[in-house]
Amino acid sequence: MSELKSERWETIPPIEKVGKYKVRVIRERFSKDCERYRVKCVRARLMESHPDWARKVFSRDTEDKPMKQLAYEHAFKINEFLIHGDPDNITHHEIESLKNLFAKMKGHNAARKDDPNWATVTVDDLDPLIDTGIKFQRVLKEHINCSWTAGIEHLEMKGLVLRFAGWLRSESEKLVAPSFTELLQKFLDDKTSPTGGVTGRSISASQKSRWKRYLDLADDLIGHFKTSDDERIILNACVQGIKSGEYKGKPWMDRTKWHAANIISQSGIWMKEQGHIPDNFFKPLTKRFRVNRSPLPVLLPPDQVEKLFTTAANNPGQIDHIPFMAVLFGTGCRPSEAASDNDPAWPKKQRRYQWGKGFLVNRFVRKDTLCF
Repeated sequence: MSELKSERWETIPPIEKVGKYKVRVIRERFSKDCERYRVKCVRARLMESHPDWARKVFSRDTEDKPMKQLAYEHAFKINEFLIHGDPDNITHHEIESLKNLFAKMKGHNAARKDDPNWATVTVDDLDPLIDTGIKFQRVLKEHINCSWTAGIEHLEMKGLVLRFAGWLRSESEKLVAPSFTELLQKFLDDKTSPTGGVTGRSISASQKSRWKRYLDLADDLIGHFKTSDDERIILNACVQGIKSGEYKGKPWMDRTKWHAANIISQSGIWMKEQGHIPDNFFKPLTKRFRVNRSPLPVLLPPDQVEKLFTTAANNPGQIDHIPFMAVLFGTGCRPSEAASDNDPAWPKKQRRYQWGKGFLVNRFVRKDTLCF
């Protein structure tokens, strides 16, 4: 309370004393028409016995009171709190009830000590528990009343508590849920590790590049989401991103879209195995962007093959393809097996013939001569 200057304010007797603890209400006069009432400070006693409540009592809005009625109300409030907070005023029946409550609390602690969802309750925990519980119960009662007013079937108190606990737990999980940026980076690190291949071996450099390219795309699409976000929203972001994908200003071909969808789905399998998501909700992507299988190639008779070679020989833009065509005709291999990236990470016996600048380049083929 504020300090007063005695030469300005004069105490007018008698000094009233309120209640058992004789909380004093003082009347003071500054001039004939200027009076006020103050409550004598009992800060020391309250701070010693009830520090939390005392801080509220002596907050700024409870200092000097300009009206007699407010001063007396304040004095009675302090006195009543001191009376009911005095252990000497607890009846025998109340003591027995408190003993039973304490015994029940200790029993629960012993019976549920191995329960991870149970926190041991001590005497020091009761004050905040009571304060929180009363407020929580008031909110639940308001919800029940509103449900009655709206004509909606309401839950019982226990059901509401369980529902609220489940909601609060889910909100807590959202706060610490990992983002997809983190998970996609971990998946990429795992995939490009020395044991990232299907057989537990390292994948090739070209495969690592492809995985990184598509996982970077996935990061752009869903990296800002968390695993606790709505799965439908995340999946829709993937669909829209793949549909609008383009390369050098041109829309992706169907095969490219399928590759992107497949790699994102593969990341979902890894996330599920690691326990980050309950189910691989990316799986529908591969079905949505699946590529219709092309019909089996038609076998050409020799006279049609001869016509192809004749056409290529007479066309300056196609003549360089003759060695490649000869490999296909002579071996029956697929085009991707005859001409593909000659990845140095692959063992030499597994390398494919590579087409480049008019001839096949590797140690088996020299210029336009086929050596088998």
